[in-house]
Amino acid sequence: MERRLMRACDRMDDSCRPVKLRKVVLGYPCSDTMSEFRFDLMLTYRLANVVLTYSELKPTLVVRTHALTFLSN
Repeated sequence: MERRLMRACDRMDDSCRPVKLRKVVLGYPCSDTMSEFRFDLMLTYRLANVVLTYSELKPTLVVRTHALTFLSN
């Protein structure tokens, strides 16, 4: 007999977090002549400086989202 588990999803806002998150959104221009590979490489080289600038020597999560993800929705 197959047993299914039902899970409930709860959405919580940031007030429930024990430690407040600081969100930083950065954008970098990409010229029409720059390939996707070269743009990705440029971001890779800038990453260490961005983490050093904003991390305050604490654990840091970096999320990279491609702009086309937002444009297609």
